[in-house]
Amino acid sequence: MRRRQPGPMPRRPEVRVSQDISGPQELLIGRVVVAWSRLEHSIDEVIWAVLRTSVEDGRIITSNLDTRYRLNLLRGLAERHLTKDQIKILSEAIGKINELVEFRNLIVHGLWVTTPENVPAVQSLRGKLPDEANSNEVITTEMPAELMQNIIDRIVLMMNYLIDCRTTLYKSPKKPVLPPPPWTAQ
Repeated sequence: MRRRQPGPMPRRPEVRVSQDISGPQELLIGRVVVAWSRLEHSIDEVIWAVLRTSVEDGRIITSNLDTRYRLNLLRGLAERHLTKDQIKILSEAIGKINELVEFRNLIVHGLWVTTPENVPAVQSLRGKLPDEANSNEVITTEMPAELMQNIIDRIVLMMNYLIDCRTTLYKSPKKPVLPPPPWTAQ
């Protein structure tokens, strides 16, 4: 039998899911959380590098911002301080991180379950229901290990790219040349 692609699907109230999740899935959830924390710190450091500010002052600026505000701040600062080509590259990076924000929020804030087919999944009441779904349904997104690992890999890729950007910005504050984006090489 061919397996469906993982993704959001309505879960009717009468469908039973298990509240248990496996140890390996818990480990993957933890790895997403750790990778995301590092990514957010990398975003902060790029902001501080663009501003040419100290860590102490930078913390005051970014410590209470959520990821979307950090990314908006980074985009605005890039428009003021970087070339058009650099803005384009950084905007692509910001777009890729924004794609990951939804996964991160689902993974961190969703209710983890195991489907009747023994697939790890996360439920969310916040997700927009498909048009054909009833209003009493919950969105359930299957999150098999392969998808979780792909999300982790993408987070780490973006984190490492931002670290390279930060290093470049500090080395050449007058005319930095951002490193080539790694996602074009894949």
